[in-house]
Order: sequence, then C-alpha cells, then structure tokens
Amino acid sequence: MTQHYFGHRIQQLRKSKGWSQADLAKRLGKKASSISSYETDAKAIPVDTLILLAELWDVTIDELIYGENVEILSVKSLSPEKKQVVSELIQNFAAKSGGKASTKVENLELLLRIAQAMGLP
Repeated sequence: MTQHYFGHRIQQLRKSKGWSQADLAKRLGKKASSISSYETDAKAIPVDTLILLAELWDVTIDELIYGENVEILSVKSLSPEKKQVVSELIQNFAAKSGGKASTKVENLELLLRIAQAMGLP
C-alpha cells in the first residue's frame, strides 16, 4: 500500500475547490512554489499556515491531516490561549532533529501547561 503524507491531502483539498496552486497561494499570501513544496512534502507547512488552511476550508487540523473519517478534537471552539498551547505542542514535537532539540523538562512544562489550559487537575 502506498503511503501518502500530509501534502497529498492538501493537494486533494485544493483540487476539490477547483483551485490552482497559484489560487491557493494568493489566498494564503504565499508563493505558488511554496504550495508546490507543501504538496510534495518537500517543505514543512508552518503551523500558522495550517491554521489558515483549516479556516479557509472550514475543517479541523485533524481533518487536514487525516481526512474526514478521523475522530477529531476541533480546535475551532478553543480559546485563543488553548489554541496557542496546541500550536506550541505541534511546533515542539514536530521540530526536526537538525534544529534545537527540546529537553525533557521543556516537554514536561509544556504538557503541564496543556493540562492546565484544558482544565485538567
């Protein structure tokens, strides 16, 4: 079975709207070459762009990544503080190994902030 990565899903959603890469790039304030890089998984999609894509297509980030049949936790209804925490979580765990690695303490602190933001004891 061929495995498709996130870029393939972005391409499917773009095409379902009948948009070219240039159309999507214009809506996002990006270059068409950036959209091409995202769709081929040659370039990681910044978290702020993921959020814009989700809002543009009125889907959750989970739906962007996994498709429509995923059990989802919508970030649409989260407060700005909770959205920021989720964004930090994604950035922290999606960091490439070539960049500054997060320490275990930083990860624990982030998880504690998430728990507090979600109202967990």
